[in-house]
Amino acid sequence: MRDKYRINWLEPAKEDLRNIVFYLIDKAPLVALGIQDEFAHQLAILEEFPNISQENAYFDGVFDFKIKGLPYIVAYKILHDSRTIEILAVLHERKNRANPKNYPF
Repeated sequence: MRDKYRINWLEPAKEDLRNIVFYLIDKAPLVALGIQDEFAHQLAILEEFPNISQENAYFDGVFDFKIKGLPYIVAYKILHDSRTIEILAVLHERKNRANPKNYPF
């Protein structure tokens, strides 16, 4: 059995997730409190299956992982040599993804 990939959140992606939590805290406090755990739970599949997502339409080598049940996409890169998944950004599935200028990388 091969070693699992390690998930590494880059600072801009961490900030995206913090901003989502801050936005939701007033509107849906229970969702806001559990959202980080939900992201971690769903992204864990990438540790074993990093190529499970479709490639991003704008950027080569970037993949988009849809968070089920929430309107968010996680953009990531696969670094095969170090067996690392780099989380680049968290984007709203409608608002941010429509324009490549909205990607922070």
